[in-house]
Amino acid sequence: DAPEAGGWEPGVESAAERWVGEWATATKSRATIEGVAAWIDSLKGRVNPFYGRDPRRALPIAYPGGIASLTRAGGGSFATGEATSWSVDTGRSVLTLNGLPAGFVVSIGDQISFAWSTSKRFLVKALEGATANGSGVAAFTVTPALPGWLSGSAVARVKDPDCLMILDPASVQIDDSNFGKTGAIS
Repeated sequence: DAPEAGGWEPGVESAAERWVGEWATATKSRATIEGVAAWIDSLKGRVNPFYGRDPRRALPIAYPGGIASLTRAGGGSFATGEATSWSVDTGRSVLTLNGLPAGFVVSIGDQISFAWSTSKRFLVKALEGATANGSGVAAFTVTPALPGWLSGSAVARVKDPDCLMILDPASVQIDDSNFGKTGAIS
């Protein structure tokens, strides 16, 4: 467990990386807080998963106004933010998206989700920027690496990327210190 003489500490990845999220409401009415608390209760602790996403990453960084007006290279709307297809290199960390608009910008930190069936999701983050060529193809490095079990039929999406998450019941905090008139949940 001690670092090597040069100060380097080796690490081993023994399982797929996991995303962890933390969300909090602003101060809201009692009725709103009760609604959020009821949704949390419906998860039954760790029993029922939910789709979680980073609200700061609902859209690619280069497109804060949205992508609804973008057209795919070769024609067709890109409003859904879904690539027409994708592939990955043998190291499973260089992702190639096809069917993007020509010149589409992927920024460092953009998130891409993969969905297949109604309960299967995988989420990655761009580690480098890229610009789609005239054919709407962009390749860039992502983390975590895409696992071998990821379905080839999964749809890659840059708009509203999400993943399946479970609640840590011990993390829930409800602040209703204003005599129950208002409150906040995190």
